[in-house]
Amino acid sequence: MKEFSIPRQYLKEIRRYPLLTPEQEKELAQRIEKGDNNAKKNLIECNLRLVVKIALSFYKGRVPLMDIIQNGNLGLMHAAEKFDYRKNIRFASYASFWIRQSILRHLASESHTETISIRTQEKKKHIRSFIENYFSLHSRFPTVNEIVACLNVKPFEASEELSFCIPQNHDHPLPSLEEIADNFDIENEIERQNLIEDIQTLFNELDEENKTLIKMRYGFDSSTTNTLATIAESLGMTAEGVRQRENRILASFRKKNPHLRYYFA
Repeated sequence: MKEFSIPRQYLKEIRRYPLLTPEQEKELAQRIEKGDNNAKKNLIECNLRLVVKIALSFYKGRVPLMDIIQNGNLGLMHAAEKFDYRKNIRFASYASFWIRQSILRHLASESHTETISIRTQEKKKHIRSFIENYFSLHSRFPTVNEIVACLNVKPFEASEELSFCIPQNHDHPLPSLEEIADNFDIENEIERQNLIEDIQTLFNELDEENKTLIKMRYGFDSSTTNTLATIAESLGMTAEGVRQRENRILASFRKKNPHLRYYFA
């Protein structure tokens, strides 16, 4: 099992800080505007769980999770300095953008798979800088046409960088405040992701027929599970044959990864 190495003391620490109401956010933002560093510290601390939530969605095992979290925290600090309570947007929604940007920059710096010219790099930076400044001023993303009009770049260049900044799929959506409610259990979330990753690794080692059997039996492709009889009919086997094969596969899972014995008892 891969270790999501977040020190337990850190998890315990950030769980102490409650989520803020819109009124509390506004009051802290007003104090920050007047130079109150304690207010900024409070706003940051009460949103540390948001960083962990986003960092977990980016963790792929290549970069230490705590590194991702620390870079996300840099984005959170930037958001606390830039947040404008007059824009009628919750801080969690606003901060999610900056947290994500900070994490993406760090991950990009760790990757050397793409080689592009210095001129292209500068143009990309210029467009992203414009998008970030626009977001700071308006608390919304510019459109492709707005980028093109202001920077005189090609539409596909504007669209590409805008796609980099805005999640276009469900892999990394910007979390809402409700997604990090007070009962969000970080350790359970880490355990759940460990479990998914471990099962997926073992699942990928199966041949196609056994994959189909496990998919149908446990609803891997949908929320619907199937009876032994249904699977038997689909695979041209007997129900007893399906049961025996399922038991052999699960026994193999437990042998290869003892952690899974509690889930496949």
